[in-house]
Amino acid sequence: MAQGSRSGICPNGQCLRYRTTNRQGYREYASTPGQCAGCPMKGQCTQSANGVKVVIR
Repeated sequence: MAQGSRSGICPNGQCLRYRTTNRQGYREYASTPGQCAGCPMKGQCTQSANGVKVVIR
C-alpha cells in the first residue's frame, strides 16, 4: 500500500477501498462482499460473517 494512498491491495490482488480513519488515527481499507465471494484465498484471508476483508494501516 502506497503511503497516503486511498486504496490497498488484498493478498489475491483485489483493490481494497478506503473506508474510514479510526479513533487511533489508522486508516481502514475494506473489500466488498462480492470481491471475496468466489475468492480462492477467502478462508486464509478473512473469517468474517459478511465476507469482507479489512486492513488497518
